[in-house]
Amino acid sequence: MEEPSILIIVQQWEGYVVSLEQETFWAVLTPIVGEGPEVNAEIKNEEVEPDSRDWIEPGQVFYWTIGYATEEDKKIEKGTSVIRFLKPEPFTQEEIEAACKEAERLGQLFKDWETNDKA
Repeated sequence: MEEPSILIIVQQWEGYVVSLEQETFWAVLTPIVGEGPEVNAEIKNEEVEPDSRDWIEPGQVFYWTIGYATEEDKKIEKGTSVIRFLKPEPFTQEEIEAACKEAERLGQLFKDWETNDKA
């Protein structure tokens, strides 16, 4: 029976896709675990988990984790990189209606502000 692995996270980013090329995509990465500035990166599509590749499109959010796995009893270290996209959930009708009401309210607020500013 195979012993379970333990993943030690060294660096993790939250990213979003900016643009696509044939075999790569450009993204903005913000560190979640580890240190460093926000960076732009070109990432190969093959780095993405196969079940997440359909979600590589501009604006999509993903998480990139880099670390190493160790076998509990063997102390074997194996470098690993995992990129997983968040599957977008469709908005409910209630969420759409609430967003429309909020847009109307904000639109009226700006009209009122503009009217008062000119007076």
